[in-house]
Amino acid sequence: RIGNEFDSTSSRGWDGNIDEVRVSDIARYSGASFTAPTAPFVNDDNTKLLLHMDGTDGSTFFEDNNGVRAQSSLVGLGGADIDTSQSKFGGASFYVDGTGGDGVLAYLPSNPTAITVEGWYKFDGVPSTKSCMFAHNRASTGYGNGEWFVTYNYVLNDWSLNMKDNTGTTVTRINSTGTAFENTNWHHLAVCMEIGGYGRLFIDGTLQEEVDISGYTFTDWAASLNRIWLGHWYSSANNH
Repeated sequence: RIGNEFDSTSSRGWDGNIDEVRVSDIARYSGASFTAPTAPFVNDDNTKLLLHMDGTDGSTFFEDNNGVRAQSSLVGLGGADIDTSQSKFGGASFYVDGTGGDGVLAYLPSNPTAITVEGWYKFDGVPSTKSCMFAHNRASTGYGNGEWFVTYNYVLNDWSLNMKDNTGTTVTRINSTGTAFENTNWHHLAVCMEIGGYGRLFIDGTLQEEVDISGYTFTDWAASLNRIWLGHWYSSANNH
């Protein structure tokens, strides 16, 4: 915790300002003294968390300047792990076994005007349940207002981007064309959402469908639980 002790009810909360927080996996300073930095920290191979504490006044979003490293908040749970037997690039991939594994990938950027989420997928056999690749989930359980998820429907044999408005109503379902399933090769999937514009779904660079979403109002995308799940539904069902 930064600015508080062991829990939110502690009486030892910080009263003041904190800036430029860095966590490293080495002991950077030794000896009797050192010269305090006179400029913002920069990333290097030993930086594991770097918070510049920048942004708009009153914002509650604090971005990790991840620079040279992977997003620090990626956590594999259940059956989610690294798999070196399958990869599109780099000799390894993120594997979810469909029985409850999940990964909290990252917090969304604060109040964006557009979002693109993309990645490569390959199924491990023929899907027999709905298979969720990306899910934007603000609630701790269930789906509520202003959220979206990208799911393969094994019955309809297609991908879909499902979006909910600020009342929790599913406002649109952007579909892929048929024959979207094929489990011997890697495929690229991308969803693009423009606030006040269009939602689009692409597979292997080909536009599947676009829908005007300019009439829908989404809730604040900078909420405390505003996160993207990778390979996981919000519950134990419909995992990739």
